[in-house]
Amino acid sequence: MSRFVKELRSCGYDLASCAKRLEVLPRLGVNFWQRMRMSWTPRKSDPIDNLITLFIDGQPVSADVIAKQISSFFVDAALEMRLAEKNGDLLQSNFCLFPCYGKYLVTDQAEKNTAINQVMWLWERASCSAAL
Repeated sequence: MSRFVKELRSCGYDLASCAKRLEVLPRLGVNFWQRMRMSWTPRKSDPIDNLITLFIDGQPVSADVIAKQISSFFVDAALEMRLAEKNGDLLQSNFCLFPCYGKYLVTDQAEKNTAINQVMWLWERASCSAAL
């Protein structure tokens, strides 16, 4: 897990970089949710954008692109930790992975899902005490 986190940091997936790319204030991911920034369009050439697309928006991203931009180890580790699933060449995540002041917080997505025992998603009153 430590190498996985190191690779997240190395590619710039942190609170300040995500907030800058999304053009929002860095408030623990609260305003990172897709419904708060509907006009944002990800750049497929940017690893931060691809990680936001995968781990915050819950949209599929090419596993090959992530492997080239970050590493194949990163893809394998995300699959092994079950942070992502692979369908053909696409990675999909059912979780959100927020950068949080040098750590990473994993939550369920913000859409209510009564089929599972859902972990509360990151919202205004959330803290980072449970971060990786």
